[in-house]
Amino acid sequence: MYFFVLSLIFTLITGLLGAILTFRSYRKTSITIIVLLVLSLIFSLVSEIQSYHELKSSKLKLEDFKKYSYVSKLGPDGIDVRPNPPLTTTDKLFNLLKSTYDISGEDNHLFYYKCDDVSLTVYKNVIDNYPNFPFSYFALAQCKKQKNQSDWKNYAIKAIEIFKITTQIGGHKSEHDGALNILNNYLNEDR
Repeated sequence: MYFFVLSLIFTLITGLLGAILTFRSYRKTSITIIVLLVLSLIFSLVSEIQSYHELKSSKLKLEDFKKYSYVSKLGPDGIDVRPNPPLTTTDKLFNLLKSTYDISGEDNHLFYYKCDDVSLTVYKNVIDNYPNFPFSYFALAQCKKQKNQSDWKNYAIKAIEIFKITTQIGGHKSEHDGALNILNNYLNEDR
C-alpha cells in the first residue's frame, strides 16, 4: 500500500511537471520527465508485487478458515450441541470421546479430560482420524504434562497452532479461547 501511494504521488508530480515545463523548455524537461516516469513505473511495479504477496498470503489464511471452520464450532466433547439424556447422537467423534471426560459444576460447565491409558489411546485415535480437531492434542498435552512426560509440548504446540486459527473464526466455541489460554500459560510457565 505504501508503494502504491508513492507511485501515485510520483505519477501526479510527473504529470504536473510535464504540463508546466512543456511550456518553458522542451530539452531540459524531457530528461526530468523521463526520470520521474521511470521512478513512477518502479514504484508501481513494487506495489503490484507487494499486492500479489499479500493476496497469496490471504488465500492461505482463507484455506485455513475453510479447513477449520467446522471444528471451530465443536466443543471439547467433539460436538457442537451436547445431547442431554435421553437424547443421543450418532456423531462418531462425540461417541469416540464420550468416555474420556467428566463434566461437573453448575450447568455442566466444568470439563475434565481423563488421563487413564484407555483415554490416552482414544485421544491418539482421534488425532489419527480427526487431525484438525484441536481438543485431542489439548487433552494429550494436559495429561502428558501432569505425568511429566516431555513430549507434552509437541501436543501443546500443535493444539495452539489450530486454536490460533479456530479462535479467529466467527461463532467459534468459547472453549477454544480457554484451551488456547491454558496452553499458552503452560508454555510460559515452562520457560
